[in-house]
Parts: sequence; structure tokens; C-alpha cells
Amino acid sequence: MKQSWMFILLALAPYAISFALPALHTEERWGEDRIPVSMYGWEVALFGWSAIIGSGKYWSMAWYANPLLLGTIAFYAGGFRVAQLTAIVGLLVACTSPFVSRIFSDKEPPSIYVTGMGIGFYFWLAAFVIMLLATFIKR
Repeated sequence: MKQSWMFILLALAPYAISFALPALHTEERWGEDRIPVSMYGWEVALFGWSAIIGSGKYWSMAWYANPLLLGTIAFYAGGFRVAQLTAIVGLLVACTSPFVSRIFSDKEPPSIYVTGMGIGFYFWLAAFVIMLLATFIKR
């Protein structure tokens, strides 16, 4: 197996696993009541794109690291040097995730508070790190 495909598979494995794990720990607040809720990676992947249209505490561009990762994989597989740039930018965008403090909800309560990152987040982030390292290792 070519070394480039090994790195691609090595990056896609934690990326895929992250969908099945808790990615965000959140809290729904109802007056004095606080209900902890974990959001799985697939939920964040499905709805995370909409955070770009939020404002203030609801705004985040972290989800957009996903297309950058997929672009990095495509460029890396094709042997394009731009893969290094997309890997760096993708990792930087992904690293904005911990700055998300609230998630907008169109139901009650109107906002869900992010209390921490789950293990799925770290698996997701590992995919970016692996691809960044791969772009710096000669094939």
C-alpha cells in the first residue's frame, strides 16, 4: 500500500469514529434546572454548518474545517503541495471549536450552553493532526 493512502486511511478512521462518540457536552437551562445533554459527532456534523449564520455567542466557523479536511485529503492524494496549506488552515479552523459557548435552538430553551468537549471532538481533531503531519512527511 502506498504511504499516502496509509495516512489517508489513518486520518479517516478517527474522523469516522468521531461520528459515533459524544462530541459536545451541553446543558439545557430551564430556570434553575440544568439538564446535561451530550451531542454526538453525527449531530454536530449534521447541524454544525448553521452556526456560521449565528451572531455573537452563537457564531462559529468550526464546522467548516470538515470541507477543508476533505480538500486536504483530495489534494494530498493527488500529490498537490497546496495540501499543506489546507491542512494548516483546517486545523486552525477546527481549533476554534472550544470557543463555542452556546448553540441556538428553535425550541425551548432558546439556547443550549456548551460545557465542554467530548471524546468525539478529540477523535475529530486527531484526523486534522494526522493529515497535517502527513503533508510534511515525504512520500
